[in-house]
Amino acid sequence: MAAQGGHLRGRRAGPLEYEFADDVDGIYANTRAYNRWINEEIGWGYLNRLFLPAYVSLADPDEAVTEVEVVLDQGATVIQIISGHAHGGRLNPRGGRSMADPVYDGFWARINEAEARVVTHLGATDYQKNGADWSEDPEDGLGEFDALQWVLYWGDRPAMETVAAMVLHNLFGRFPSIKVCLSEQGTVWLPYILRKMDHAFLMGRGAKWAPKLDRRPSDIFRDHFIVAPFPEENVARVVEAVGIEPIVFGSDFPHSEGLPFPALYATTQLKAMSDADIKTIMCDNLARFLNIEPAPITAGS
Repeated sequence: MAAQGGHLRGRRAGPLEYEFADDVDGIYANTRAYNRWINEEIGWGYLNRLFLPAYVSLADPDEAVTEVEVVLDQGATVIQIISGHAHGGRLNPRGGRSMADPVYDGFWARINEAEARVVTHLGATDYQKNGADWSEDPEDGLGEFDALQWVLYWGDRPAMETVAAMVLHNLFGRFPSIKVCLSEQGTVWLPYILRKMDHAFLMGRGAKWAPKLDRRPSDIFRDHFIVAPFPEENVARVVEAVGIEPIVFGSDFPHSEGLPFPALYATTQLKAMSDADIKTIMCDNLARFLNIEPAPITAGS
C-alpha cells in the first residue's frame, strides 16, 4: 500500500500461521527472525516515509505480548496480524479464535497504549479447511484452488470476518485508540458487511463481550478502519457506503493488482471527484493513519 506522505508495505507472513500450525514455537521463532531482519536491515520507519509492519502471531497470547513489546520498544509503529480468525492456540492448532477474544487483551492493551497501528494483508489462511463440507479438498493451497475455493476462501471472507469480529466483539469499546488498515483486500465486500452489521445492531443483537456497542457498527468502522480499493473497483460505490475518510490509495506493483504508474489512478478512477477529495484519498487519509504530516502537493507531483 502506498500514498504520498508515507508508504505502508505489508508482507505475506501469514502462511506461517498454517504451515506451522502444529508448531507454535516454530511460528514464533520464524516471526522473531523476520522482525529482527527488518529492524536490522531497514528499520521500522525509514526516513519517516517507508513504514514496515512488524508481524505478530496470536497463536499464543503470552508470546504475542512479549513480541509486540519487543518491536514497540524498537520503534515499530505498525503491527501486522493475519487476516481472518486467529490461530486456535496450542491446544487447538487446527481451530481458530477471534482476534478480539479477551484472551488477547494484553496484546491489544500494549498497542492501544502506544497508539501503534494494525494492518492485515491479503494472504494465505486455513479457510480452505471448510471445503470438506463442499466436496473440496481441505488441504489444497492457493495454487490448487478451483473457482469455488477461490471465491469462498480467498480474500473477501477473511476480510469481512476480520471487520465483523473486531467491531461486533467490541474490540474498540475496550481499546478505543486501535486503528486498522486492511491492505490489498479490496472493498467489494464492504457495503454488504456494513449493512449486515447495522441490521444486527438495530435488531438489538449485542456484542459477545462488554461493553455494549454504543453506536451503529458502520460508524465504528468509519472511526477505526481504512481500506484500499483494488484498481479496477468502483470507488464511488464504496465511498457512498462509508464516505471518503476510510478510503486510501493502494498499489502493489509489480503484482498483477498493482499499477506501474500509480499517479494515473487519480486521473482515471478518481477523476469525477474534487481535487480535495482526490488528495484526501491519495495522501491525507494514510498520513493521518500513520500519524505523520502529509507531503505537500506540488506542480507535477
